[in-house]
Amino acid sequence: MGEQSNVLRALRWGAIAGLAVLLGWIAAFGWGSTALWPTTNREPAVRAMAYTGYARWGDPQTGAPTPTQTLADLQALRQVTRHLRTYSSTEMPHIPAIAARAQFSLTAGAWLDQREANNQREVNALIDQARENRHITQVVVGNETLLLRKLEPAQLLQTISAVKAAILQPVGTAEPWHVWLAHPELAAKVDFLMVHLLPYWEGVRAEDAVGYALQRLAQVQQRYPNKRIVIGEFGWPSAGPQRGAAIASPALQAKVTQEFVRAMRTRPTDYFLMEAIDQPWKISLEGTVGAHWGWLDAARQPKFSLEAPLPGQALQAPAVRPYWRQPAVIAALLSAVIVGLVCTLFSRWQWRATAAFVVLACSLISLSAWAVAEPLRFYLQPWQIVGWLLVVIAVCIGLAVLLVVLIEAIDVWFKEHLPGRIAARSWVGPEAQPLVSIHLACSNEPAEMVIATINSVIALHYRPIELIVVDNNTTDPACWQPVCAHIDHLKSRGHAVSFEHHPQLAGYKAGALCRALASTDSRASFVAVVDADYLVHPQWLDRVMGHFQEPEVALVQCPQAHRGASEPGLAQAMNAEYEGFFRMGMHHRHERNAIIQHGTMCVVRRSSLEAVGSWSDATVCEDTELGLRLLAFGFKARYLDEVLGQGLLPAGFAQYCRQRRRWSMGAMQIMKHHARTLLGSRSRLSAAQRYHFLAGWLPWIGEALNLLMVLTMMVWTLGMLIIPAWFGRPDPALALPLLVFFGLRLATNMLVYRRCVSARGSEIRGATLAGMALSLVVAQGVLQGLWTRDRHFEITGKAAGLKQKSSLKPAREPLLLALGLAVCAIAGLLIPTEPSSGAAWWAAMLGVLALPYLVAGYAAWRGIGLMAPALDRGPLWHTKSSIVLRDANEAE
Repeated sequence: MGEQSNVLRALRWGAIAGLAVLLGWIAAFGWGSTALWPTTNREPAVRAMAYTGYARWGDPQTGAPTPTQTLADLQALRQVTRHLRTYSSTEMPHIPAIAARAQFSLTAGAWLDQREANNQREVNALIDQARENRHITQVVVGNETLLLRKLEPAQLLQTISAVKAAILQPVGTAEPWHVWLAHPELAAKVDFLMVHLLPYWEGVRAEDAVGYALQRLAQVQQRYPNKRIVIGEFGWPSAGPQRGAAIASPALQAKVTQEFVRAMRTRPTDYFLMEAIDQPWKISLEGTVGAHWGWLDAARQPKFSLEAPLPGQALQAPAVRPYWRQPAVIAALLSAVIVGLVCTLFSRWQWRATAAFVVLACSLISLSAWAVAEPLRFYLQPWQIVGWLLVVIAVCIGLAVLLVVLIEAIDVWFKEHLPGRIAARSWVGPEAQPLVSIHLACSNEPAEMVIATINSVIALHYRPIELIVVDNNTTDPACWQPVCAHIDHLKSRGHAVSFEHHPQLAGYKAGALCRALASTDSRASFVAVVDADYLVHPQWLDRVMGHFQEPEVALVQCPQAHRGASEPGLAQAMNAEYEGFFRMGMHHRHERNAIIQHGTMCVVRRSSLEAVGSWSDATVCEDTELGLRLLAFGFKARYLDEVLGQGLLPAGFAQYCRQRRRWSMGAMQIMKHHARTLLGSRSRLSAAQRYHFLAGWLPWIGEALNLLMVLTMMVWTLGMLIIPAWFGRPDPALALPLLVFFGLRLATNMLVYRRCVSARGSEIRGATLAGMALSLVVAQGVLQGLWTRDRHFEITGKAAGLKQKSSLKPAREPLLLALGLAVCAIAGLLIPTEPSSGAAWWAAMLGVLALPYLVAGYAAWRGIGLMAPALDRGPLWHTKSSIVLRDANEAE
């Protein structure tokens, strides 16, 4: 019995909880649309409404709504009014019969324009309807005909006379107040004056709209005291551009409408609210605002309550449907998912780091959700939907990239949760130090540079070692023959060195390293890799080999560093940009065993290397690809953040771009080749390891999408100039998150650099600009890696004591893009559009997109005098190692 009661109690509480959730859901999503409907037994809230019944995608050219659709409209409107005004007698001829069935009275209209035959059809249909339907109480011949100069006054008067002679109902026509004041002959001819009072079009503030309209009505009444006057249109739009002091919004629409309804309760003048239902097709005639005058939106949902307090009662905040509710719910759910995943992956975060991420992530997600949803309050046309989707994709990618940047920044900013940098560890124990085979691959490298690297390796304190130099695909004998001779000299002195020259060897650097592995001494337990431009510290291997005494460790990586990095200008900027990754990104990854292997200054356990299949030529980034396979096999990697070797910087901006293009292309090749490893369920990679590899490449993918967006926006701007009816300017709300993302990313980068890299202000600015300058080449590399099978390995030219001339050639494409964006921004400002249509926001977004390309041009121009130190002027330890080497040679 006790167990049964527990089950019943659980079921009861479960039912109560489910009911609570259901009620909460109804309250969240249903209240906005149901609470605005008045009670069916209540008297009509307003006297009359203007009615046009086209649906969301309907218009006069595609055909009229069906009788069933019209009946549904009138049944919805019957809750607030019992009298409607129509504008045409031929477009929807079924309306009078439907109105009679729904117990509505009608003010029927005939639409007049320059088409004489159409006018005759409209007038004939209006006469027939008025004769056949007693519930048509009055008719309106023409709507703003004189205002829009569709007919001359005499033509309009003649048409009105013909209708008056044919029917019994009162006959009038509709014009704005100032047209009636200017045409007394028209007022004398009609039975009643239908006056349009629309303060928004006159730029009047919403707070003054009702008073202004009544003042203009009084002017007309004073001018024609013996004429019956009807307000044919009064309203306020819920969306649209600002016009003078008039601002369109749902809240102001509700406020103005309710104030007007209350004011008219004590006045005998009949009126028609403008209008019953939103009409999106009017965008082509009146701009954005033309679609947003209705009480019901195009989905037939009420925007606000029409119930207004009686005169003498205080006006309260109008009940407006909360358009923010759905974006808020989406933002909350998305925030919960993202925060939950991040906090699971980064479970070691302390409360400060977690709180910082939650606040920033939720704020950015909310901003993005609002910006994406804001244009949906308007009735987007097909071409606008395309533009909206393109910018939404950009917002989503920008948000994802920024969140990745913030995760890394927070991870390294709040350092208390990090385990700390690993210390150097020498090989200890009774067993002898294992043999390390050091591999050096070179291709068309300056002989003097390669020889300096060889000398630094020979001077290592660690013993035993062997050095294997593989030169492949070098065409100039002056590059490889001196190296071969130097190796022969060292071999004659008893050093374990060898040299192989292969005029044609497939596989690029990976092929050379595989060839070196095949020539490795069978006793060698470890393989180390050094680039041809590196001078290694004499204690390099002494400080890393102890980590391999842990059997699961397969890789120990040291950071890249550069000589001549203190040279001002481009050299300093490039080095500072590299430093950011090694001082931040690698620590960020090391905590979760997900470091990037970058070839030089790495040591790999030979058995692990052979277990995963050696080096692969499937990508131009063979080092990173090998590191991924080692981790996927279950091995561990260590990152020793200690500068134990220094290489040369790229020889100028062009080589800097070439190197980064190769890296980004190789990353995409790895992602394609190892998609199952990164995404498959059978992979041994942890969730954190997958995250680090995919998230680490996401900013590069973002650059490619940014390039596609730039090209699309340029084409879009051209479309706005040539085919404005098809290409409209996207909503300015979509530009805000992109600008925020750009600014926050720059600020985050500079702040974290200052804290974690210990760089000077000039170096931080240089690193920021250098990274921006690579935007286009990264995008090109990503697209090339994703869409082509090209695996061409581009060797990065290194500065070797040669002064580089300044050149804008590597920045030609970025500058052309920047120029194109600048022209588009100016053109966007000059395109004639409705007021406050977001031209400035569009130009600002184009300007931000142009910044990286301008910086690329600046970097190419400023890359003057990039000079690496002479090869015999290396760091302090290299000077010492040269002495050690000389002493050893003399002893021999």
